[in-house]
Amino acid sequence: MMGYALAACISYGAADFLGGLTVRRQSVAATLLIGQSIAFIVSSIGALLTPGYPNWSELTLGFLAGTVSGAGMPLFYRSLAQGTMARASALLGIMYAAVPVIAGRLFGNHLTLLQSIGLVFAVLAIYVLKCSHHVPQGQQSGALLAMPMLAGCAFGLYHVLISRTTPASGLWPLVAARAALLGGVMMYVIVRPPECLVSRWAGLSAVAALLGVGATILAFMAVHGDHLSIAGMLIALSPAVTTVLARVFLHERLERNHIVGLLMSLVAIGCIVA
Repeated sequence: MMGYALAACISYGAADFLGGLTVRRQSVAATLLIGQSIAFIVSSIGALLTPGYPNWSELTLGFLAGTVSGAGMPLFYRSLAQGTMARASALLGIMYAAVPVIAGRLFGNHLTLLQSIGLVFAVLAIYVLKCSHHVPQGQQSGALLAMPMLAGCAFGLYHVLISRTTPASGLWPLVAARAALLGGVMMYVIVRPPECLVSRWAGLSAVAALLGVGATILAFMAVHGDHLSIAGMLIALSPAVTTVLARVFLHERLERNHIVGLLMSLVAIGCIVA
């Protein structure tokens, strides 16, 4: 199961990098429509080819998870397009890791000392990343801080909902989630229609979508294994992959406080999900 989690981590990080690269060259609406259409088709084929029988309660959970995730996806892509990928992915990773822990606390679970330390590091990391010199001051700076954090909350809630399903349902909850996502994207395209739906960057969107749906299936298999906490930690470290790819291929400049913030975010994520 740890192999699934590690593969999901790498796939999520690469998908986020390619998705961010794509939205810098074409509209968010076009990127989401191409990506989610492909993801829905691939998820449906995977569900048909694997064992599992869905029931209405788990399909409902999957649909709700997809609806929540769909609200966060445009925010994350906009943050990738307008700011540095390393900063956006780190902020998303903090909230993605923190939300399931906070939700568990609300449902009666107690925070461990390590998780409490992780939340403190998360707050400090957010402050340090907020003070990054790469980000313009004023309203845009606040938006670039808020968008990936809100997206991380949405993705974390997706994880909470989808983890309530059982392996007996197979991949059908993921199909329901993708159906909700695709429906939300279609509404987004209607409200904010792009100038061009299919551009020369459509292929890159397709590759990002395949990596994303592959990561989702791998993560789904990993979190239903015996070592949920370790699997969650590996998956939550996907921002590190995005950061490395952005540094290598885009030569994103990382100042000292930016590096400190990223390292603190990784420590926070590791402590929170440990």
